[in-house]
Amino acid sequence: MRRVLDGLEMALGVLTGVLFSAVFVLTLTNIVSRNLGGVAIRWVPGMIRMTFIWSVLLAAVILYRRDDHLMVDFFIRKMSVPVRRIVQMSMDILTVPFFTLVVIHGVRISRVRMKISYETWKFPTGYAYLALPVAAALMLVINIERLKETITSRQITSRQQRGM
Repeated sequence: MRRVLDGLEMALGVLTGVLFSAVFVLTLTNIVSRNLGGVAIRWVPGMIRMTFIWSVLLAAVILYRRDDHLMVDFFIRKMSVPVRRIVQMSMDILTVPFFTLVVIHGVRISRVRMKISYETWKFPTGYAYLALPVAAALMLVINIERLKETITSRQITSRQQRGM
């Protein structure tokens, strides 16, 4: 499973880079077309929003997998390694229902938004909203693998050493 998640992380990194590059190119295109050509391309702002949302949420999945997301670990670093392990397992267990709810409600919201188009583009806004349940589902898989690893591992993981 670890190799699958490593491959997924690499693919998400490439996809995130492509999407963020698209945001840059689309923004530049919008600026040039308006200022030099005097013409606004109507679908560009909606596409910028959608690619930005997807790039941010997929990057969040990568950060979550690498444990590079923002967290407060002042008290955790002061705990012994066995206590850290218990806290880590508890947090991983508690995040399973959270990610599950985000997936379920994110899909519901996306379905509703599929009936609503961007204001300047005949394309459903639901595709932008779909980024949230997709990212939450990926984080759920990562979380379950992390929990399995914590339970089965007898060694101190690098995550436990650095305080989660």
